[in-house]
Amino acid sequence: MSELKRGGRDDLRHGWRRGPGQPLHPPPTLKQRYQWYRERQLSMLLSVLPREAVRSLYGQAREWAGQRGEHESKDPMASLRRYCSEILPLPPFHVWAADFQRNRGGDVWRGYMLFRDGAGTRFSTADIFCEDSARTIRERFLAFEPDTLRAFLRSSLPS
Repeated sequence: MSELKRGGRDDLRHGWRRGPGQPLHPPPTLKQRYQWYRERQLSMLLSVLPREAVRSLYGQAREWAGQRGEHESKDPMASLRRYCSEILPLPPFHVWAADFQRNRGGDVWRGYMLFRDGAGTRFSTADIFCEDSARTIRERFLAFEPDTLRAFLRSSLPS
């Protein structure tokens, strides 16, 4: 199965993908993309930290937010996310936006292959298509020989 998308991999998660006969939803603004980027970085940081480190970080966040009168006892994770967004060395919007425009390009269709096993586990390739239209990506995908598709599957499986 091939999935088509415009822009980066995140666009699929945020609902602006186009399937056969479906209109393309308007792209999110650059500010929205930047906010998603920041949220994703924060989530990734918190997901790789050991539980003890998160507890320690939360204590610092609670103190930091309390000093500013911003601690939310009903949503303690909000204080942690705000604190992390202050201390993570993420690029400011203007730097991120320039990099995004330079490296992800405007109206380019990208595609990758997504495989599922019988248990529903998903395996995907990196972006292997970059074309001006979804039709061109579909044509290229349909032109693959079975051996090529097997090679793509092998490349997407964990070592």
